[in-house]
Amino acid sequence: MIKEIRFTVTGVVRKPLAGEWFLGNKGMPIQAIHDFHTTQFPILKVEVEETLTTANEKVA
Repeated sequence: MIKEIRFTVTGVVRKPLAGEWFLGNKGMPIQAIHDFHTTQFPILKVEVEETLTTANEKVA
């Protein structure tokens, strides 16, 4: 189970390649589906923190 996903701005500004995360125009993280050939964006580093256990909760 994923506990937390963190996006960190790397300081690198370039044309994103397919599969890379970048900071979009409105400040939201976006994953590139194809290589960009014209526009440059700040590249993001993604960190995923996972938990080893899952909690089984019952809602009454």
